[in-house]
Amino acid sequence: MSDRVYIFDTTLRDGEQSPGCSMDTRDKLRMARQLVELGVDILEAGFPIASDGDFEATQAIAREFRWAQVAALARAVRLDVERALKALEPARRPRLHCFIATSDIHLKHKLKKTQEQVLEDAVKAVELARQYVDDVEFSAEDGSRTEPGFLCRISRAVIEAGAKANHLSYIGDATVGAGANVGAGTITCNYDGVAKHRTEIGKNAFIGSNSALVAPVKIGDGAYVGSGSVITHDVPAQALAVGRGRQTVKEGWARRLRERKAATRKKPPAK
Repeated sequence: MSDRVYIFDTTLRDGEQSPGCSMDTRDKLRMARQLVELGVDILEAGFPIASDGDFEATQAIAREFRWAQVAALARAVRLDVERALKALEPARRPRLHCFIATSDIHLKHKLKKTQEQVLEDAVKAVELARQYVDDVEFSAEDGSRTEPGFLCRISRAVIEAGAKANHLSYIGDATVGAGANVGAGTITCNYDGVAKHRTEIGKNAFIGSNSALVAPVKIGDGAYVGSGSVITHDVPAQALAVGRGRQTVKEGWARRLRERKAATRKKPPAK
């Protein structure tokens, strides 16, 4: 197994869902340029089926940064996959990121489908995408609340169909209200070293990607949590919570650290 870590960045797609962070095509191109210069491996440029603007932005990024790997998001639906593939046509290294809900509550209330129907949809979507691109990523939406046996089955099935990557969240000791949206990489921090505590996520709440909810904590109905937040206090219904630390840049700090370490290694052992 390779020890290489690949950075899959969703700023251009999931990140812009944070309140006040929407971007047009011009903004996305500027952001993509910065991400490429930072060395991000894979840019998830957009959700082309969502709007003409998202389609055009994804296509523009694929055209402008042809040496970069560009991804587009699609539900496990033929029209979604075809739209995403169309947007990725200019890319030299395209990735199709396909997802479908897999938990019982989503199957019953959102998709109104059985596990077998969802598995079939996922496999068909991956097979369709693999006819046009070599790199297909699959995500099990609400995977943390999915029955483990079914999660293993659908993961195995899409990998056999040609998918190469998956991403999940960890939602333990929690209740999640109907219509809540929990972003990829979100975790509920439910254990303090002595006892476990619960997290309550209200109806239609939106939890941005890569957030940590430190239990015991309650996210009210319809509340928003900004991506990358650490939430330690209750969030009232319909409120916005952002728990990020202010970015600090210390010029030359990394160089000085390396110099100190190098000097320590060169010191002769004490007699």
